[in-house]
Amino acid sequence: MWLRVAPSGAIEWLCRDGQGRLLLGPGVCASGSAQAWPKVDETVVVWADQSLVLRRVTLPSSGRSKWRTGLPYLAEDWVAGDVAELQVVAPANLSGHATWVAVVENKRLESLLEQLRGLGLRPDRVIPEASFLGPGRSADALLDGGNASFASPSGLAGGCETDLLEMMVGEPLEGLRLLSTSGSAEGVHADHIDSVLRWLSLQPVDDGLIDLLQGRFAPAGRQQAAGGWWRIAAVVALVALGVHTLVLGLEVYSLKSRENALSAELEAKFREVFGPEERMVDPAFQIRVAHDRLGNTGVAHAEALTLLKGIAPLLVADSRLVLEGFVYDEGTLEVAVRAPDATRFEGLREQFRLNPQLQVEIGSTSYEGNEVIGRLRIRRQS
Repeated sequence: MWLRVAPSGAIEWLCRDGQGRLLLGPGVCASGSAQAWPKVDETVVVWADQSLVLRRVTLPSSGRSKWRTGLPYLAEDWVAGDVAELQVVAPANLSGHATWVAVVENKRLESLLEQLRGLGLRPDRVIPEASFLGPGRSADALLDGGNASFASPSGLAGGCETDLLEMMVGEPLEGLRLLSTSGSAEGVHADHIDSVLRWLSLQPVDDGLIDLLQGRFAPAGRQQAAGGWWRIAAVVALVALGVHTLVLGLEVYSLKSRENALSAELEAKFREVFGPEERMVDPAFQIRVAHDRLGNTGVAHAEALTLLKGIAPLLVADSRLVLEGFVYDEGTLEVAVRAPDATRFEGLREQFRLNPQLQVEIGSTSYEGNEVIGRLRIRRQS
């Protein structure tokens, strides 16, 4: 049996046999009411929640079991949350040179499982929808009712609103393999499918897909099969986490205070550009909206917003980078960025320089401990 939990929370289901023939459904689960489900060999839930994030990472050449145990600390550089509150998992099969790693809050996954239990369901697998997409799969993005699941060649996967898809993948949609339900891809070339769930249920379920039901979320039978390994790994991880938290407790408090001060300063800069009445939700998205509103007027301001629109995805992709301010004058956009170290700042500059349309120079740098506050001057190549 296959189920799909859409971004809206709606749950669709259907049943297929081992040869892919449709036996029952499709149907929609009534909220909060259990029903008599058919006896099935396996229940697979595909989750399209937009809080799920997948990143493609390089695998070590050896010691992959130990690498899997330390996955939560790999996600520290990707998200702002406490790693103890996150489910960070990789596929069962760690073959090849790279793999996807999924990150989601424990409470979000617990809420989903509680909702499924209320419907009388105990899934054998919970797979992120984006895990079915990307290199080696038959599509890069699924468009459905104003929402999109995607896996970009650059190594980022997840879900977003369809209007933000191009910005999230960082390349024109014409270069992606798109699948779309009826009316979901206006103005974009995409192959039509009648239902996302029908398409998903015909895809192979292999060890290269990420199953979120690992560790303490694993079904009872699978936990017993794993034996003492998961218990030992959990104890080691908890001890390491306790030591790590104890050592860095004061530093985290200090950084949090500084982050709040920087957020207030960033909001003040935001007000200078967009005005006191504008609601600050997502700077990258608002820059894009402001750019679209300008149309063919305000040439200088439009050029500034065009440059900001181009660099915004690189800034918001790394939670450790902080935009401290920006100034535009005579074709040059100067941005001030705070980075945790010089290597991260240099890496940001190199990412900007990969765009052949931009000319990037370092204006000045200053240090506060290990942190770097650097200014980058960005203009279009003449």
